[in-house]
Amino acid sequence: MILKTFTVGPLKEHPYLVIDENSKESIIIDPGGGSDEIMDEVAKEGAKVKYIINPHFHPDHIAENAILSDMTGAPVALH
Repeated sequence: MILKTFTVGPLKEHPYLVIDENSKESIIIDPGGGSDEIMDEVAKEGAKVKYIINPHFHPDHIAENAILSDMTGAPVALH
């Protein structure tokens, strides 16, 4: 498993990118910002985003759900 963390946005959110090394399937967790930075890493790793996951519904954590879903085709899951 590959785990990447980012520090993004004015509130310094911490989205995560988790990639299965064998299948290259991945999930994005808490995409509050940094969609370009996250997608650069997805491309660099040759990964396919399967899900965008939000453990809670604070605006600073869900701000880029739609952007990343549009970019990846991945569905959004929310607790």
